[in-house]
Amino acid sequence: MIIDLMTIWKEKLLPKQTAMLPATPKSYSDGVPVSAMDLPAGVKIVFVKNKALTPVLTYGDLPTVKLTEDEQAIVNATAEQIKLPNFDGDHIFVSSVLLDTNKKTLYIEAQRGKYSLLMSMNRKKFPENSPILTQDLYGVGAIAPVITTDGKTVLLQSTKMNNPFTAVAGYVQPENADTKLVDTESGLSLIETTTKTELLEELLYDENLKPKAEITKLTLSSISFRKPQGGRGFVEFIFPAELNCRASTLKNIIKTNKAPDRKEFTDKFAFFPLYADERGDIYKNWSEQNPAGCDLHPSALRAAAQNVNSFVHGKTAQTFMPNSRIEYIPASFFKPVIPKLRLTEKPVQSVESSLTNSTR
Repeated sequence: MIIDLMTIWKEKLLPKQTAMLPATPKSYSDGVPVSAMDLPAGVKIVFVKNKALTPVLTYGDLPTVKLTEDEQAIVNATAEQIKLPNFDGDHIFVSSVLLDTNKKTLYIEAQRGKYSLLMSMNRKKFPENSPILTQDLYGVGAIAPVITTDGKTVLLQSTKMNNPFTAVAGYVQPENADTKLVDTESGLSLIETTTKTELLEELLYDENLKPKAEITKLTLSSISFRKPQGGRGFVEFIFPAELNCRASTLKNIIKTNKAPDRKEFTDKFAFFPLYADERGDIYKNWSEQNPAGCDLHPSALRAAAQNVNSFVHGKTAQTFMPNSRIEYIPASFFKPVIPKLRLTEKPVQSVESSLTNSTR
């Protein structure tokens, strides 16, 4: 069975989330609609270029985002304004996300475009009637909450707008047209390799580009959809990352960070226990005082906690995080339930209709 996750988000969850936003948000993040969906264990990622689910192996084989002459002029002007000719790199724009529950495959329909297009969208450069806006393309990113051997994770304060706390995260960016979207030998997607690269280059590398701690396992846990009001949407893949060190060692790595992209963060950070019997109200009390980033860090911490506690409790369906408006959809929603029917009974609802009724 194939489930259109992005349509569920856009048509069902996003309107509900938007209607629940506060009149006066506590922070920028508090005014961003977000929903996160748990994914079945072992799901693999495949990039496709159309609704026929034609696979694409390299970035250059993706279709290019179509722009009118006026839209292209705006993008060119943005490229000139940001004055980053060597950084007007390639980006991925997502138009659809489909989950095949039988094959445990996540199909990502995508197009290619430049960083200047991304910034034109972020800065709302296009007029409201621009055709590019009707495409409603989403940016794609990866979030990697780390897990230490003693069951803790850390949130770091970003140097970006409003200084939100978050896990290590970044855009999924190909290096060039030949960049593999999926490695045919390892089976790893560009999203997974980007996740590992972000962890190393923002946190774990030393000055000689040697890791101070090893990433022992990356697990795709969930997918998050968020869209600032009037802005461009984001699809973010959450990969809890298990490290081979304790929290005390990771704390020292953070304090002595020499990684190339260490300037992504300030010197402020906060550790949290992940085991259910240890966490208590620690995160609840902290998040009350730190609303910036509440569209990101609750999902990161939740995914890490699910990973750690799964050995005892299974992949528990925690549908609420303190001081957060994020709506969580457990993986059980994507499992069709086929009860025994009497002749007078009606068939079970589809996953999409069940999800719609359950989220009203």
